[in-house]
Amino acid sequence: MNLATSIRKIVLGLNNKRAGLKPPVHLSIPRAVSKLSWSGDNLEKLIKRFLDHVLMVSYPESNVRILVHEKQNMSDLEKFFSTSPSYWLLLSVQSQAKTGFEKGAREILEDLGYRCSEWVGIENSDSQLGAFHHGQQDTLALVLFIQNHRTHRVCDFFIPVIESVPFFSHAI
Repeated sequence: MNLATSIRKIVLGLNNKRAGLKPPVHLSIPRAVSKLSWSGDNLEKLIKRFLDHVLMVSYPESNVRILVHEKQNMSDLEKFFSTSPSYWLLLSVQSQAKTGFEKGAREILEDLGYRCSEWVGIENSDSQLGAFHHGQQDTLALVLFIQNHRTHRVCDFFIPVIESVPFFSHAI
């Protein structure tokens, strides 16, 4: 799956069919994002549905920003969730919104067959972290990190990628 191409198509489609008062979506993807081995189209569905949700709850005068990066290691996450992927793919969505992203993100993940094995954070707290597995698999599929500060919302999807490290990995 070419994640960069898929996300570009999703964002272009969302920007083209924006009706009424919905914020514009800005995307930042480095040229060298690796192709991602992902079973099925769940990741594309997750991104599309989550971005639809973000557009619905975001203030129309603000921008929605989507950032995609590869990170070679995330030692704190790796230690906390006892995993050691080749690298991490980070999909970050930022916006000014009326409500937090946590409830919508969790509902979308559950609808797509993901289950939350661990959730850290109190409801309505500033930061929350969750580990998600797909179906009955024991392998960590993604980590969801939500940050809320007043109306500023950030939702980071950290996806562990188990394969050889890409030649052009990007650290932020």
